Amino acid sequence: MVTPVWLPAFPQLPDAKSWGWAPQENKVVFQPAVGPSISRRRATAKVVNHSGTFSLFSGAEMIAFEDWYADELADGALHYIWEDPISKVLAKWKIKSYRFQSAGGDFYQLSLEVNRLPGAAV
Repeated sequence: MVTPVWLPAFPQLPDAKSWGWAPQENKVVFQPAVGPSISRRRATAKVVNHSGTFSLFSGAEMIAFEDWYADELADGALHYIWEDPISKVLAKWKIKSYRFQSAGGDFYQLSLEVNRLPGAAV
């Protein structure tokens, strides 16, 4: 199976001031029966949460996105390849959630929450 890619027909970059990110917690803490709590690193590779807004999807692009999400990404169960807008490196991404909002006329804004997955984009 070929890994899906962010389609070239979609806007390629999120709005500059909307793109943000934070790493997921990568520490596990537990309390033994006696003594202080113990913590350890969960994994050497970590997932980073990103969110942002893409402006001016046309109505046709919105429909194409929803079809791509449902068919190519199995309703978000699969990851895709996309160029990181900051580092410009191809990376693996997984959509957590998305929302379209009218931007007037036949245009829409896409608010997207994604996870950048560890590992090479292959």
